[in-house]
Amino acid sequence: MRQKIFAIVAVVACAVALAACNAEDAPPTPGPTSSGLSSSGTTATSPTPTPTKALTPEEQDLRSAEEAITQYWRVIDEAASDPTQSLNVLATVARSQALAQWQTTLAEYRTKQWKQVGRSSVDDAVAVTEDGKAFTVRACLDVSSLDVVDAAGKSIVVANRPAQQQYTYTVEKAPEGFFVIEDTLKGQPCDA
Repeated sequence: MRQKIFAIVAVVACAVALAACNAEDAPPTPGPTSSGLSSSGTTATSPTPTPTKALTPEEQDLRSAEEAITQYWRVIDEAASDPTQSLNVLATVARSQALAQWQTTLAEYRTKQWKQVGRSSVDDAVAVTEDGKAFTVRACLDVSSLDVVDAAGKSIVVANRPAQQQYTYTVEKAPEGFFVIEDTLKGQPCDA
């Protein structure tokens, strides 16, 4: 009986402690005011929200083409890190040459029992278009946190690999979304 009481007290104490922690995280709620005056005697005002500028359809397409590169590398990273994942997932972000290239590359990784560790990151993506259907996107790819290892866990990445390179991609706007269709993997320094 004494153990049950101790257990109940411990549960209640934990619940109180958690409630206190959560209460500290909650923003303070203003109390009721009767005259609209703050405690200092001045009129209380609420901040006016700053309106955000809505993007035009053309601006939104440029942003979507840029975001397609980040999504593209996220999916490639996941497929390269998980040898059990179907390579068909690449078709959700790539088509044409880019899709064939990465399906072939990652199939070779799997044959050799290579696996990616870590993730890449995409910085400074900038898209341009002439027709609103095909976009040229330049982006800096940072692979400093990424390694590729063999079955024994030994890195197969060359020691002098640049940590950051700028690449140019072709992104296509389709009814289903934006897809990378060309990825030549010809990099240059990001500051170029």
